[in-house]
Amino acid sequence: MEDLNVTQYEPQPDFLCISEQNQHLSIGFLKDTIPFKGFVCMMPQKIELLTEKEIQVYVEGNFGKHAKYTDLEYANAGADLIESVPVICQMSDVIVKLEPFTKQELYQMKEGQIILSSIDIYNLNLHYFDLLSQKNITAFALDLIEDEDADSILNDIFFREEDAIGITVSLTNFIYPLIVDLATSGTLTSAVKTCPELMQSLYFYEGAITNQKIASKINT
Repeated sequence: MEDLNVTQYEPQPDFLCISEQNQHLSIGFLKDTIPFKGFVCMMPQKIELLTEKEIQVYVEGNFGKHAKYTDLEYANAGADLIESVPVICQMSDVIVKLEPFTKQELYQMKEGQIILSSIDIYNLNLHYFDLLSQKNITAFALDLIEDEDADSILNDIFFREEDAIGITVSLTNFIYPLIVDLATSGTLTSAVKTCPELMQSLYFYEGAITNQKIASKINT
């Protein structure tokens, strides 16, 4: 990539327009890889609420294993269980993961994918953004969402909660409304107006970095 643009995101009314009335974006959940955590970012109970809103949900096999949730629980909640990450990426409009996406996962994304995850802000490089740009990926980072004291809400969850169950509940309640707004708003403009946290977390859009904190880490 010859140039890496840094710009302030300006809402575009036609971006992410839903082609058919009442059609929602589909959501895919990828499992995290670190086995000792004991928590998961989305409980089956909230998956059921998503599917009740007629949002198509795909979940990678063993998604909830670390938190002792079975594939059957997610299936009973209305999710489609899929073992293949490339298949989930191709079938989903929005891909959600708690951990940062790996390079391999980014290679498997489809054109125009929307991704929501944490981000390793201290180890970003131009190659990472080149991958996002090549596939016109729109990227949101959970780490960038801050409370009234400018503290990371994600980091606060891990600091505040005393056990994996508490972390799972807090992560689910934190991420669920973000997903609902992304899936049901129809346009990116509508989503960020309804959910300001999405504006905070948007860091890559149409080939450009849209978050100054991220840009400063790349340029140093």
